[in-house]
Amino acid sequence: MIRLIASDMDGTLLDSRKNMPPRFEDAVRALAARGVRFAVASGRQYECLLRDFEQVRDDILFIAENGALVMDRGRRLLVDPVPAGQLPGVIATVRAMPGAYPILCTAEGAFIEDREPVFMQNALMYYARCEIVPDLLALCAREDVCKIAVFDPLGAEHCSNPALRSAFPALSVILSGEMWSDIMRPGVNKGTAMRAIQRSLHISPEECMAFGDYLNDLELMQTCAHSYAMANAHPLLKAAARFEAPSNDENGVLRVIADALGIPL
Repeated sequence: MIRLIASDMDGTLLDSRKNMPPRFEDAVRALAARGVRFAVASGRQYECLLRDFEQVRDDILFIAENGALVMDRGRRLLVDPVPAGQLPGVIATVRAMPGAYPILCTAEGAFIEDREPVFMQNALMYYARCEIVPDLLALCAREDVCKIAVFDPLGAEHCSNPALRSAFPALSVILSGEMWSDIMRPGVNKGTAMRAIQRSLHISPEECMAFGDYLNDLELMQTCAHSYAMANAHPLLKAAARFEAPSNDENGVLRVIADALGIPL
């Protein structure tokens, strides 16, 4: 019996135009009525997710910041910060990379120090609470820095991400999108967040279903017996998942849920 379903956002639950599936809110309420919890698992900020899921916020668990922050009905289940001593070196390194921009992501909001238009557009897309500050280094003493997100319009996978992995072997550097990397404390990911939820709600991996499309969903696939990579997923994620769902442009997440649990679309 499925008791918990987790889904990534971009490339998974949302279609290519960033639209929510039709009747998604009805599906979440139908699941809740059957005692099935739905978790959104995203690299996005918690405040951004609250905005996107306002109508069903009390029926959803939020795995934000790629697993560094978990919220349930306004209560923190988990916050897993980056060691403060590591932050200045990361910021200085990203600043020196051509075309790359850092975002300091905390449990209370995000901070940027650059107004470049393309970067600003992308930052505000994923970080609803975002403040421009003169110097990110001045914030490095905070104890709730969940991650440093790095925007690289030249392409993260083949440009900045390998360099960041080499520069910071003591941190977790995750490829979270075509133009995004997330730098976090080692061992922090959507999978560790999912395990925290499973422990909190006394739910086993065999009672869980998960959906994803990119490499920051790898560990999430490993925590759920019913793991689905989208048809549009990265090849390595397809290899890690047990099943394949129709693509995000074919409403794959809700179609699989409807077939498996008998939820009407």
